[in-house]
Amino acid sequence: MEHLLNLYIFTSTLWDGIASIFKHIDRDRGSITNTLRNWRRNFSDYETVNKAWALAPSFLIWDIWKEHNNRIFKNKKCSSHIIMEQILKQLKETVVTLMQTPPKNLPSNADVQILL
Repeated sequence: MEHLLNLYIFTSTLWDGIASIFKHIDRDRGSITNTLRNWRRNFSDYETVNKAWALAPSFLIWDIWKEHNNRIFKNKKCSSHIIMEQILKQLKETVVTLMQTPPKNLPSNADVQILL
């Protein structure tokens, strides 16, 4: 599991891509436990960004697991770009849902860039 969900180059590319969207360039490459623990830390003053950030690993792990099963059981492969698009679609749908309830605070310019 450690290799599949954290260290595999295909997976690592996805983790780094999601981290860069949230302007987190230096992702901890330790164990999956450390990755998830560090990922849960809030970094924004805007709660919607923090919620999307906290949910991103769930989408990523789920899509990696689906890709793993497609490769093994259906002999089908997707590129990391396709999977990243799926994760981003899920994140955008989540942000739209979260924005339906007015946030308690206003986003900074950096937060707006992340949400776009």
